Amino acid sequence: MGKDLKGKELGRGLSQRPDGRYIARAQVEGKPITLYGWNATQLKKDLAAAVDAAKRDNLMPEVDGSKITLNEWFVHKFSFSTILYIQMNI
Repeated sequence: MGKDLKGKELGRGLSQRPDGRYIARAQVEGKPITLYGWNATQLKKDLAAAVDAAKRDNLMPEVDGSKITLNEWFVHKFSFSTILYIQMNI
């Protein structure tokens, strides 16, 4: 939990630098996300959006996540997990 310059808790992944700017850090599957800003509440929203976007990108790296239907995603994941299951049991 980070703190601001007055000692107030800011929340997980958020802290304040000595120059007054806020820094937000997170990791999604080993990939770091670092954002800077002057407004802590806006930075929290931006960090949440960046983490969601990174998670969405990791669902199917070879396919654009915004243009896939739920059915296509399910078929892709089901076929991949079935192949792994068959390979592990052989």
